[in-house]
Amino acid sequence: MRRMGMAPMMLWALLIVAATEVAVMTGLAFLGVQDPFWASVLDGALLTVISAPLLYLGPVRTAAKRRVEEGMHQERSFMQAVLDTVPARVVVVDREGRVVYHNKTVEKTIGYALAEVKGELFWTRFLPPEELAGAMEVFGRLVSGAHPSEYENFLVSRDGSRSRIAWANTAVTDPDGSIRQVIGTGIDVTHLRDSEQELLRFKLGIERSHDVVFLTDIDGHILYVNPAFEKVYGYSETEVLGRTPRVIKSGMLPPAAYQDFWRALLSRQVVAGEIVNKTKDGRLLTVESTANPVLDQKGDILGFLAIQRDVTDRKRMEEALRASETRFRTLTEEIPIGVAVLSLDGRILYANRAICEFLGYPRDELLGEPVARFQHPEDRGRALRRIAEAARDAAREPAEYRLLASDGGLIPVEISSTRIEYEGVPALLSTVQDLSERRQLEEQFRQAQKLEAIGQLAGGIAHDFNNVLTVIQVSSDLLADAVASEDPETARDVEDLRGAVVRGKHLIRKLMAFARREELAFKPVDLGALVSEFAEPLQRLLPESIEVRLSVGDGLLPVWADARSMEQILMNFATNARDAMGGEGLMQVRVEPARLDEAGARRLGLTPGHFVRLSVTDTGVGMDEPTRAKIFEPFFTTKPVGQGTGLGLAVVYGLVKQHRGGIEVESERGLGTAMHVYLPAAEGQVISGTGGSEAIREIPGGSETILVVEDEPALRRAAQRCLERAGYTVLLAADGEEALELLKNRGRTVDLVVTDVVMPRLGGVELYHAARELDRSLRFLFATGYSSAEPGGLTDTGVPVLEKPWTAASLTRHVRDELDRGYQQRDPPAEPEPSP
Repeated sequence: MRRMGMAPMMLWALLIVAATEVAVMTGLAFLGVQDPFWASVLDGALLTVISAPLLYLGPVRTAAKRRVEEGMHQERSFMQAVLDTVPARVVVVDREGRVVYHNKTVEKTIGYALAEVKGELFWTRFLPPEELAGAMEVFGRLVSGAHPSEYENFLVSRDGSRSRIAWANTAVTDPDGSIRQVIGTGIDVTHLRDSEQELLRFKLGIERSHDVVFLTDIDGHILYVNPAFEKVYGYSETEVLGRTPRVIKSGMLPPAAYQDFWRALLSRQVVAGEIVNKTKDGRLLTVESTANPVLDQKGDILGFLAIQRDVTDRKRMEEALRASETRFRTLTEEIPIGVAVLSLDGRILYANRAICEFLGYPRDELLGEPVARFQHPEDRGRALRRIAEAARDAAREPAEYRLLASDGGLIPVEISSTRIEYEGVPALLSTVQDLSERRQLEEQFRQAQKLEAIGQLAGGIAHDFNNVLTVIQVSSDLLADAVASEDPETARDVEDLRGAVVRGKHLIRKLMAFARREELAFKPVDLGALVSEFAEPLQRLLPESIEVRLSVGDGLLPVWADARSMEQILMNFATNARDAMGGEGLMQVRVEPARLDEAGARRLGLTPGHFVRLSVTDTGVGMDEPTRAKIFEPFFTTKPVGQGTGLGLAVVYGLVKQHRGGIEVESERGLGTAMHVYLPAAEGQVISGTGGSEAIREIPGGSETILVVEDEPALRRAAQRCLERAGYTVLLAADGEEALELLKNRGRTVDLVVTDVVMPRLGGVELYHAARELDRSLRFLFATGYSSAEPGGLTDTGVPVLEKPWTAASLTRHVRDELDRGYQQRDPPAEPEPSP
């Protein structure tokens, strides 16, 4: 029993060791623990326990142990190779969390070999600080006996990079159930989590997008719509899932367009453009749509993705903006004021037609150019400072500059600038007012004021000169009667004196015409007929070497004019043309209808409307600008001394103004002169004949009492002598107040009052009204060097007017006519009542 017990015991020991090793390996494999470390641990423990009683067996034990170790080494090598080649990261830590083992995949991830980190705390070495607490909480649950847990955390490698690892953790227990170690098996989910985040962001973007996004299958059935779809079209997701996009089709496009749309998608093309769709409540929307085919890895179509943006409001605003821009362009292009848009550094971004026209450049030559290029060099610095101020929104007041036109001319302008937004960028809007016309009008106004002042002076001189001439005229008449038969030589001297008076009267008439104080007989006149009738006398005035051409237009309206004044205007024009042409050339006279608009009428100081234009053009030497500016001034002449009075065109100017017309002169040195007279048309008036003046007849004297009121003593005495020689009783007064006092005292003994109009203290018109309060039948005769149209109310009284300078004959004739008219208008005496 004892001898035979040793061999069976050794045999049984070997069998037990082999069976145990197989059981351990099989158990580990069954549990999924393929770690050679754990195999060695378990094998060693079992061999120690089982083989301890057999150690004394010596060689038997040694041989058996060697065979077991060789088998275990092979098994460990195999298991190690398996663990090092699997893509999973395997980490074994003890219950304190110290590294016991990790495979090659972990080494590649963290950059540390097992020998470098074995025994170190896994959490503090390889986890970022922000994840340490969560990882230790999971580990604590495992070592306390909780169920295996899944967890994700970052591993930090040697180079600082991070990898996201998803762990499946398993606790390894001792036979007594206590936790010995924890095995963690992890896979790298870094790219997966990034993809998930990207997909989440993409989904959130789609869900929050204002653009409509929907997905269909290959047959066009809707699989997905985002919230914007419901907001834009009014359909909820449940209402459209499974339906086709026809639900939002408006039918605004022809069927062929929809067919082309689907044909392009099925051929894997992206289709983009604007279409009109319909909402649930029937409203039409304009959308920008992009449709894409969704393809799988093989390129087959899985469905279609559509992205749409509602641009209805934008289209409406664009249309409104285009309409506004059209109105703006139309307005700025049509107005006569220049409009420009400048960049803040002074370059021209836009210029309207008015600027192009008065600068003389096409628009494309202006755009992009610095505005300083078109400014006078002396104005550029000031202009650039104003642009800088306007760019800061600091310049408000307009400023005047000089611009350079394409022909080199200078254009005075007034520019106002303000800051605006132009095509999305800050800019300056500048209005440019051409001051050329204003300067011309100002010059015309100054000229008119000067001529008006000269006219006032000329009128005053003429009035006083009339008085002097009247005294000379009457004295020469009386003297002629006295010496006619006694001294023939003296009589001839008196005639020369009377001839000088006549020439003085003509000179006074010219001055009065310029001053617009000559009395005119206005009536409707056919100016074309008048000029035609005057053509023959006009030709006789000119030498045969000057050709006269007459042109009368159709549709002429009559003008309210004085016929003799029209003849005088023509005569003066003809005389100036003759002298300008040196006795040889062509003079053209044209009468034609004309209509003046606002600009033309403003240029001439007239009211817009219908006019008749009288034009006289010559081929003479012409005039330069300084000469042209002075031709209407009295006594201005370009002729040598003694060859002209300088009153011809001054008379024309005065007559035209008396006719409420305008005159315009065109002339250049060496190119002749054109005179244009504009007379207002007398619409609706019947044309009257020109008529002639009444023949002078001898008027007998009388015995009535005449009151002569005149502030000029010499003229007062001359009137007294003329009337007394005609048999009248003459009373004298130096002014209106003295005359009124005399009338109050003498009552009805005065038959006629002959009074000057303009006198100190009380004028003739005022005397007339005051005397009529005393005696309504008292007759008056006004004597004046002014026209009856002058202020003072002459025309309101109906009193006849004796023009100065008067002669003895004209004075006595007017007195006799007025006395006889009074007798004719006097009521017959009442018949005596019958006696009782």
